[in-house]
Amino acid sequence: MHEDLKNTRGHVIGYKEVMRDSGTGEELSQIALFVPRLNSRGEVIGYEELVRGGSVMRDLNGKRIGGRFEDLRSRGANVRNRGITIVVVSKAATRAATAEAPSLDELVRLAGLDN
Repeated sequence: MHEDLKNTRGHVIGYKEVMRDSGTGEELSQIALFVPRLNSRGEVIGYEELVRGGSVMRDLNGKRIGGRFEDLRSRGANVRNRGITIVVVSKAATRAATAEAPSLDELVRLAGLDN
């Protein structure tokens, strides 16, 4: 089961995936949080989900809007190069707020561990 995690502003900041062991019935939850991406004014324009081989850029609603791909050819000139980033930002995504890290209490609530 896949569930989007949202902050108090309604931005999709990650997801929770619940898996169940068919033999024992034990549930395992995996939580992935996204990294906020800011524009030059410090406003959140989207989030970055780290994946193997790069990352996926997402808008404030969690929709995929671009990606970053690791290009090993460019690492010869700059070892710390993270690769090329391609982002397509919609007009709706330009309406954004400043970034804030979720509190520990909010993470516990989002994970459903507050019961």
